[in-house]
Amino acid sequence: MAANDTSAISLDQLKTVANSLEEQRQAIYNTYNQKVKKVLTSSQQCFQVAGLDFSQIESSFNTTFNTVNTNLQGLVLLLNNDVIRNYSEVSEALKKLFNTDLAKQLESLLSIASSSSSKK
Repeated sequence: MAANDTSAISLDQLKTVANSLEEQRQAIYNTYNQKVKKVLTSSQQCFQVAGLDFSQIESSFNTTFNTVNTNLQGLVLLLNNDVIRNYSEVSEALKKLFNTDLAKQLESLLSIASSSSSKK
């Protein structure tokens, strides 16, 4: 991708996404543990009066929030451990390859230019 290509994703953008996902995951986790659980517990009697099984409701909420937390955590780990690392490695390899090709082309041009000037 060209240097002026605005559609290219930078390494900093990937890191920002990973950090943002981790912050969002932590916020969801904290909200659940500090607020949702309290509301559920305080509503336990209302659920029972309505004929609902509180333990089943609580279990469903726990399962849902734990699944969301686990999936977001897995996504953050995937981004940090695989995508960003591999992106960095591929970027560096491409830079080296580009620099090697550029050096060969310059060497070729310089040898052509020097042979042309020696023929004069």
